[in-house]
Amino acid sequence: MSTRWFRAETPECALWHLAQGATAVAGGTALLSAAFSPTIGSRAVALAWPDDPATIGEVTARRTLAALADDPGAPAALSIAAQSAGNPATRRRATLGGWIALRAYATDVVAPLLALRANVELITGAGRHTMAYDTYLRDSPSTVHLVAGVTFPERPLWSQYSRHALRATPGPLGVGVAAATFADATEIAVSGVGIPAVQLRFPRDLTLGEARDALRSRLSPDDHRAASRQLERIFREL
Repeated sequence: MSTRWFRAETPECALWHLAQGATAVAGGTALLSAAFSPTIGSRAVALAWPDDPATIGEVTARRTLAALADDPGAPAALSIAAQSAGNPATRRRATLGGWIALRAYATDVVAPLLALRANVELITGAGRHTMAYDTYLRDSPSTVHLVAGVTFPERPLWSQYSRHALRATPGPLGVGVAAATFADATEIAVSGVGIPAVQLRFPRDLTLGEARDALRSRLSPDDHRAASRQLERIFREL
């Protein structure tokens, strides 16, 4: 199958193409357009309008994973996840918004965004609106939309991320665990291959044993063992 490419200079132009059945493509996916043609389909629209310059610590949908990985102001869990994702070529091109829009549990950004209580800003034909990332992940809007932004209602006091790869690092994500401590609670999130994203809230003075016990009933024995090892690494950073 061959793919016909269109270039969108504005979000409104991209939405029009999407309404005609095109697939939005940005960043790393464009590098593999020929291989992905059966998935992309016969029409693809490249998101080509310029992004607003991002300041240190600003997390936008159009920022590449490489930029997030190198940003000392970004939440630590998300920055570490961005550094772990894919390979250097993909990280230089792939955008955070594109990975969010995939809604794939086996991507490194899922657990950090859940633990960090992220919101996503969407552009639809009716305008812009915001929804919680956990809602978007599990029940994405059926209307044509673009992921335009990412916000964090409250910055964590501390956050961390650790991953178990399916094969030697930097292999594909097997199990990813993120933790974030806020003024009122500690959030733990787990995602990975075959794991429908687990998100749990605990008191701030959470112990490693309590976290392990709470996850035991939510994960398979193999996934629980892998998640426990990542929890140990995270708790060593506390």
